[in-house]
Amino acid sequence: MSRGLGRVLYLPNEPGDFVQRGPRRALSGLLEAGLIEGARVVSLLRRVQAGDGPAERERLRAIVREFKPTIILLDKPAGTGLRSDDIQAWRSGADFKFVVADMDPYHWYFKHLPADGRALARYADIVFVPGSSLFVRNYRRAGAKDVRWNPHTYDPGSFGHLEITNDTVAKDVVMIGSLIGSRFGRLRRLPGAVDRGRLAAELKHSFGSSFALFGSGWTEEIGSGSIPFHDQERTIRSAWVTANWDHFPKESHYFSDRLPISLASGTVHFTTWHPGYDELFGKLPFLRLVRRRADIVPEIHGYLESTSPGDRLEHARQARVFAARHYRQDIKYAELLNAAGAGIDRTAIQRALSGDQTMLTEE
Repeated sequence: MSRGLGRVLYLPNEPGDFVQRGPRRALSGLLEAGLIEGARVVSLLRRVQAGDGPAERERLRAIVREFKPTIILLDKPAGTGLRSDDIQAWRSGADFKFVVADMDPYHWYFKHLPADGRALARYADIVFVPGSSLFVRNYRRAGAKDVRWNPHTYDPGSFGHLEITNDTVAKDVVMIGSLIGSRFGRLRRLPGAVDRGRLAAELKHSFGSSFALFGSGWTEEIGSGSIPFHDQERTIRSAWVTANWDHFPKESHYFSDRLPISLASGTVHFTTWHPGYDELFGKLPFLRLVRRRADIVPEIHGYLESTSPGDRLEHARQARVFAARHYRQDIKYAELLNAAGAGIDRTAIQRALSGDQTMLTEE
């Protein structure tokens, strides 16, 4: 693949009606610019959920034999039912690099790596995960040879478009995030779940009606229900700052898509400090990294009291620029292809993805 003309088969993580817009736009843009020779999307998870799993996996085997990809990029294998014999069948029909981007967080005790992930780990040429310590070890224990950190990103086609003005601001703080429980009780809840619940209660107590909370798992007394994933920007822009506490607060270099989406939408974001953040971020006026949950509320008050509306709007604009420079989903997915040997020039990637790409659709 030294020519830089890969043939990419993309298997997105698309449960229900959800669409991976950023990667589909990236593949469309790269294809139109002639930076890859071919690209196909097979939404295996959606097909398995809607129909006959074995039949859909057999159909995918036939597509691999016919399309002959040089790169197969799989998002989050959970729920697909893929097994080692599927990968062996793919290998018999094509010569490709197999890349798994599993951006879900897992834990040996609280949230196990799913059977699909364990089955595919030792067959992947590269596995990308969103943390650099426990998350890497999870896949290595399952047999993956090359496991690398990859940050969560945001889709620039969905976020980063609303004008940043104080006309949209109606509250001081917005928090978007679900309270995830466990069927095994409190002892098996995710490591940061208790602190996330306490933070929400503290924000509600301190800010009252000037605080809004969205996501599943909250009581009606504190939460306002869920919002559609691609509609988050308007909610984020309705407050001066956003707040969060991560479910995996000790994982090195980890952050969920909450961070890039918040910054791209244009806000000052208060969130959990993680090992590795000092080298990733340093000190930024729009990203406030807090080591103790109990300090978030006082730090938000301090920020709001020490800044003018003009200061906050300027910080929000800086946040959007920073997110676009570092965490665009389409750019990052092109870089995943390069990790598999696509050899696409970075300047050419930027040029190809600078416009409004259409989304590559499934044939």
